[in-house]
Amino acid sequence: MPRHGARVATLALAELGEIFALRAAMLGIAARRFAEARDADALRPLDDLVRRMHAAAADPKTAPPRFGALSIAAQQLVIEASRTRFLGGLYEQLSGLGSWRLIRGKAASFVTQAGRRESARDWRRVAQAIARGDGEAAERAARDLLVHSAARVQAQLPREPDGARLTPA
Repeated sequence: MPRHGARVATLALAELGEIFALRAAMLGIAARRFAEARDADALRPLDDLVRRMHAAAADPKTAPPRFGALSIAAQQLVIEASRTRFLGGLYEQLSGLGSWRLIRGKAASFVTQAGRRESARDWRRVAQAIARGDGEAAERAARDLLVHSAARVQAQLPREPDGARLTPA
């Protein structure tokens, strides 16, 4: 069928946009709850992960999957520290979707050193807001982190003929 491939690519792009938007909202909720819980024991490992991300981002030889593993660990920590009943399971369910596995497996958001640096700065803002106990700022910073990640992934994708864009809310 003519243009079948273009429709599949557009659907995958739309699916990725929706996944990024959902993950941004969920990570934002988790960051807010973490900040409001003021759990110093959970904050120490997050600070350590953020320091490790900054060190990895400063090294131009850092492999994207290595940096991606640090970001995933930080996301999991924030989700766990939020102490929500369902959020972790829902967040992980999104990780199992085909389009997301493709992006995650290639660490597509972290292929450039500039992208890794931006992510490390974003994670620092999340951690600082959590440490201050500022739930609103933590939520906003976590959402921004994933919006920036989506933009980096979008920059790598070919333009769709119908103008479809990867834009999380």
